[in-house]
Amino acid sequence: MKLISNAPPMRRYSRVTLLLMLLPVIALSLGCFARGAASAGGWSGAAIAEDTLYIGSMESTLLALDIETGRPKWSFPSGKSDIIGVIYGRPAVAGDRVIVGGDKGNLFALDAKNNGTTIWEFSSEGAIVGGPALAEDTVLVGSSDGNLYALNIQDRSLRWKFRTGGKIWATPAVEDGKVYFGSLDHTFYALDLSTGEELWRLPTKGAIASTPLISDGKVFVGTFEGIFYALNASTGQEVWRFGAENWFWSRAVTAGSRVFVGSLDGNLYALDKDTGQLHWSAKTEGPILGEPVIVGDSIAVASDDKDVHLIRQKDGFEEWSYNVGAPIRAPLASADGILYLSTLNRCIWALNVERGTVKWNWDTKKSQSGCGS
Repeated sequence: MKLISNAPPMRRYSRVTLLLMLLPVIALSLGCFARGAASAGGWSGAAIAEDTLYIGSMESTLLALDIETGRPKWSFPSGKSDIIGVIYGRPAVAGDRVIVGGDKGNLFALDAKNNGTTIWEFSSEGAIVGGPALAEDTVLVGSSDGNLYALNIQDRSLRWKFRTGGKIWATPAVEDGKVYFGSLDHTFYALDLSTGEELWRLPTKGAIASTPLISDGKVFVGTFEGIFYALNASTGQEVWRFGAENWFWSRAVTAGSRVFVGSLDGNLYALDKDTGQLHWSAKTEGPILGEPVIVGDSIAVASDDKDVHLIRQKDGFEEWSYNVGAPIRAPLASADGILYLSTLNRCIWALNVERGTVKWNWDTKKSQSGCGS
């Protein structure tokens, strides 16, 4: 990380450079890969429940890892089956059930206490890129077939579906009986959770692949036009907007009166939640796709520059950085002072937040402890 500033960001990456770095993403969006092809790699975030870390691997499997050692408890599917395909979205956990989808277009409910055995399977007509969202007894998931599906978590029966004009890559967000999500059709939607009825929509000038953040009556979401929006959650009216030099893919996070969001221009932005005023920006050396995570008075962020950065919230000061040897596009997760992430060289890492040191790492390709950094 080279510079901390409260000045407007300067352009850091040419369109050609970003095109090369994101060819797998673009190819997937254009349908250049067959459904289920693993060419794009996958970058699942981790879900944490009790003593287990649930995360998708680049081997098209969901891993249940011991949170203390990183060693697998079980994996799904077992053997060489490829029924799920590449996993991009973060799995969701509800009690003993783990919900996960992949680019084969299938969504699975697995029994976490019985070695990941299948409870039910739901099939859509397109790749599932975003993660599922849970709202009481309902599972919400978007598909590249353009539909948002609401399913009964017990038996996967369809409660309703809502069709958009483009692929849905983002994980939906739920708050106060409303479902919020964006589509690659350049539109952001708010629906009634019970019925799937449209409450409002906001047309934008860019595709939307980021998961929205709901906080203090506002919806925060970024687009591929390089605009980060704050919207009134009830009406969809724009409260403010902030422009960056490239796409927003990452979900934002919030602490206190600030909202933090990363961009493909390589910057982590700290913005005033009410006004959108820029407090500071922290520049990394690569596009930021993964969601940062709040850890105490700091915020952890990672990018294609292969580094994990711990940044002080109040002024953007970098407390430490750690190089993991490969680009990081997955959202980060944190629990009990440990930061969890996956990298594009098929490794899962656990880092001590206070010291910036390695607790454990796991090579998913070799199925063994130890990853090069």
